[in-house]
Amino acid sequence: MKMRFTDIHKWNKRWFRDLTPEAKLLLLYLYDSCGDAGIIEIDPRKYAFDTGLDLLKENNPLEELLATDKLQYHDSRYFILPKFIRFQYPKGLKQNYNPHMGVWKEIEKHNIDIDSIDIPSLDQALTKPSKIRIKIKDRTIIERLELLWAKYTGGLSPRLKIDEDRWHAINDLLGTYSWLDLIRTWKKAGESDFLTNRLNVNRNGWKANFDWMHKPANYRKIREGNYDNEKGMDYTNGF
Repeated sequence: MKMRFTDIHKWNKRWFRDLTPEAKLLLLYLYDSCGDAGIIEIDPRKYAFDTGLDLLKENNPLEELLATDKLQYHDSRYFILPKFIRFQYPKGLKQNYNPHMGVWKEIEKHNIDIDSIDIPSLDQALTKPSKIRIKIKDRTIIERLELLWAKYTGGLSPRLKIDEDRWHAINDLLGTYSWLDLIRTWKKAGESDFLTNRLNVNRNGWKANFDWMHKPANYRKIREGNYDNEKGMDYTNGF
């Protein structure tokens, strides 16, 4: 039987008290019925059947919840409870920890932006430099990082394979930077017209790759925004 945390103090919170009784019931139902990452299929008929609520009338409980920040459209097929993961896993998520695998599967399946849900950890310390050194043989984490690289760096090298040397480069950076900082830096690189050569500004066709990006000096420049599009770089100078 699956069990979840509940906030016993919600009855004293103004936002919850201001909901109608029907909206309160629906919210509790959605929290019990959603997947491990707070995703639930848009299916008002099922909600109505399970709860006995009338979701076809004007100003119905579903519309009431959607008018708050407690329930949002994720895409055309699913709703998301945006604060679900943060509440259920306040100490963070570990990638190689079996009880958290279901959450990561949903995050990947539904392409949930980890920045937007503010996960505090990939290894219990996402926002702090990692003291954990994970071995290259842990393919679950490596494969997930390869997917995140492809997602955030776009046209750099979408078929990247993280080998022993590249994993050591990541681990070296994690002595100074956090997991979240690493992924945000990947995203900055993927958004840079210069590093991706998206506008064909590099005459020799050069664009950044994984090995160049993870040299400490180059990583720091990307992180600090030296290659951001809004910096107005003189592309003719090259490197």
